[in-house]
Amino acid sequence: MKTTKEQFQKLHEDVVLCMESNDFLKMLDYITDNYIHHIPFMKKHNHKQHKDSETLHQKHRMLNDDVQKICTIEALDIFGDIAIDRGTFTMKPPCKKEAGNYLCVWKKEDGKWKIFDICVTKNGE
Repeated sequence: MKTTKEQFQKLHEDVVLCMESNDFLKMLDYITDNYIHHIPFMKKHNHKQHKDSETLHQKHRMLNDDVQKICTIEALDIFGDIAIDRGTFTMKPPCKKEAGNYLCVWKKEDGKWKIFDICVTKNGE
């Protein structure tokens, strides 16, 4: 079966749902063991590798309270067990709307696509 942009869009939506529901144990199903994220506008981010659910919870907590997150894939390239997608994101918190771009590297592990690395920047940075 061919992997499609729609399948990766659904994966992004599933990850966002895990974040919004604070289900960080479930989110571990969507990231590799050596997952890295580069999100400079997140407080106290140290760019270390981490898979510990409590660490993930701490890193993403500031994005979760009453925030609607939307990721939209603009381009997708697949190279065997590696896929790269880039797109835009919007966060709509109660007080301020944030938007920007992301680049996500996926790795196929045990037959499932998982996030290996993600880099996010806000517009205007």
